[in-house]
Parts: sequence; C-alpha cells; structure tokens
Amino acid sequence: MANGDSTPAVLYHYCSTETFLAIAQSRTVRLSSVRLSNDSFEGRLVHQLLLDIAKTENVRQIDIERLDNTLDVLGDIVDGLALCLSEEPDLLSQWRGYAADGAGVCIGFRTDKLQLVGANPEQGELPSFTIERVEYERSAQLERLKPVLENLKSVLQQPDLNPPGLLGLPDDAFGSNRPIEEIVAEQQEKRIKAIRKFGLRLLGEIMGELFTLKTRAFREEREWRALSIRVGVEQGVQFRAAPNRVVPFRAFNIGSVENVIAEVVLGPKHISPERLIEQMLSSFGFHDVPVRRSEATYR
Repeated sequence: MANGDSTPAVLYHYCSTETFLAIAQSRTVRLSSVRLSNDSFEGRLVHQLLLDIAKTENVRQIDIERLDNTLDVLGDIVDGLALCLSEEPDLLSQWRGYAADGAGVCIGFRTDKLQLVGANPEQGELPSFTIERVEYERSAQLERLKPVLENLKSVLQQPDLNPPGLLGLPDDAFGSNRPIEEIVAEQQEKRIKAIRKFGLRLLGEIMGELFTLKTRAFREEREWRALSIRVGVEQGVQFRAAPNRVVPFRAFNIGSVENVIAEVVLGPKHISPERLIEQMLSSFGFHDVPVRRSEATYR
C-alpha cells in the first residue's frame, strides 16, 4: 500500500446503480481485468518506458531486443485485476464515464478498512490485493523505472544469454569427442533456462509498476487501485460476460470488515431518496452509512 500522509482516508468507486446494488447485496467487490478496460495502453506503458530508458543509457541493441521480446511475452500472460478508485467523490467526468452518465452512485471506501479486506485471512488461499496510487507524470515514471533497468543489466550480461563462439557453441565444441548434436542440445537447454530466469527476474522487477502507470491524459481521475496481479489461470479467478468481451475477475468479501463503507454519493441523475439508500444498506449489514447527493448540476 502507498504510504505517507498523502494517502486519502477515503477512496471512491463510481459505478452504475446495478453494480452498487450487487456490491451491497453480495457484500463483495470485484477486481476486474484492467487490460480489458477503457485504456488500451494498460500494462503497456511500462514496456515503452523501459525501452526508452534503455536507448538513452546505451544498452546494447541485442539486449534491447531481448527486453522488448520478453516484455511482449509477459504482456500476454500477466494481467492486473483492479477495483478502480478516485480521490474525488463528486467529479463530473467520473459520473459521466463510470456511473451510467450520472445516474449511478459513488461508494466511498475507508482506505485502511479496504486494505484489511485484501489482507484478511478469511479470503482463504486467494491472492491478496494492495491499495496503489496511479502515477501520471512521465518524469516520475522514468525515475521509478531506471532502477529496474539497472538491476536487469547484470542479468542481461549472463553468459548463457550471450553464448560465445560459432553458432553460440563453445570454442572447443568441434574438437570434442561428443556428438555435435548433443552439444547443441545442451547449449540450447542452458539458453532456455537463462531466458526463463531473465523473464522471471524482469517480472519481479516490474510487477509493482505494470498497472500503476498511466499517461497524463487520465490525470484528472486521480486514480488509486485495489490491485491484484494475475499470472495465467489462477485459483479464485472467475469470468463475467460484457457486451464484446469476457472479463476475468476476483471477488473479495467486504462484509468481513466493519465500517468499510464511509459514505455513498448519489449521482446527479439518480432519483432514489437518500433515506431509502440508507435503509437498503442497513438491510445488507452496512449500518449508519451517510448518503448524500452530488452537487453537480448535470442532466
């Protein structure tokens, strides 16, 4: 979780009325695939930034290509599952984009309580989530990624990734009594292991950055995320249908932590009485949750 006094006490999730009711009724939140969100560059910005850094630091072209290819592979198998949150409880662009054009609601979650949900042992064997702030400024993004590349340089130089000699064989291979096919197979096996090692090291280095960096075009959202990483098909991953896609998600029980919902803000087009929403929340075990209306004059 992001540390420091800058971490908001409450973070807000904009959603449709249907989603709000489903969250309250099931007492769960879903962390859904961000690669299938409205930003087609999700998870790919780190890829581009690392290549940009490598080019400015005179990394060998062969190593840049290896980095590029490995990031492509990781992009196919690693996904971020997130509940998207904002520092802002009443932002018109959020109402329009994420809350049924203002007809939905905004749920305020207490940040410390939400973090407890992710770490709660009652979740069983499910991987936990952490609360992370999204970074939009390119300069800050580059500063965060430069140490990553520095840590990878030694791995890129390992001998098995850069075999010497003709065809990547040892210099004495052709004078050996061993069959050349056996030597080739042995060298290939070493190289495959080295590539896997590099891929795992790269994944470990970028895991915390992959889904927390976005372009400045989204900076108004002031986004934070309840974020979990998915690698391949894992335990606890479920799937839901959207109009043009199938979306992986994990569900987490928020009912196991008291007072997780701090408040609810009704959208500018939402017409339910505040008292009715309070009663509904109470009926599902979320007691004494304040409900108020958006101040946006949007129709």
